[in-house]
Amino acid sequence: LTSEISLQNRYDLVNNEAYSMAQSRFTNALYASAKLFLNSGWEFAWQGRFETFDFEVAPSTGSLSIAYQPNNKRKIYANISRNYRLPGLNDLYWQPGGNPNLEPELSHGIDLGYQEQVKKEQHSFNWEINLFWMQVENWIQWSPENGIWMAQNYKEVANSGIEASINHQNKLGTLALGLGLQYQYLQSLNLGSAANPSLEGKTLPFN
Repeated sequence: LTSEISLQNRYDLVNNEAYSMAQSRFTNALYASAKLFLNSGWEFAWQGRFETFDFEVAPSTGSLSIAYQPNNKRKIYANISRNYRLPGLNDLYWQPGGNPNLEPELSHGIDLGYQEQVKKEQHSFNWEINLFWMQVENWIQWSPENGIWMAQNYKEVANSGIEASINHQNKLGTLALGLGLQYQYLQSLNLGSAANPSLEGKTLPFN
């Protein structure tokens, strides 16, 4: 069993001509994590984040994950998470387009993945596939409106996709040659928009 605790303090101050006045934010965050490794090849992990911003308490976030690695060639894993993201100062105050009424994002997600490694003589192959799904409340999106890019909240967005990669390495004496391929498919579907109901049920044009 291994564990870790850390504390982060951050102060942001922006004084820019695109702001009507200087804006700042003070953030405190406590991070905690723990991992448990079993001889049977199982691994369990937990991460937590507890945060305040300008002395207001944010919702706690974190993740739980489980992995099984029967040998040094294969690994399967799963992860569930809860995340919280404040609007950036530019999202809130940049002019034109900033929106001081933006709500923070709150999301829940699931990841499933598989890794495998195959070695034969001087050749080594590694490949991985990962499926993910995330549902986000108050998704923050910049999009053009009447010729001006503006920040707004979409009530609910479903973000899902697949990532895949394969890498090959060939050793020729002291020389190593490598080749890698990566693929990603991402879909962000707008499930509800108070600002623009006509976009409900449609794929977001900008990610």
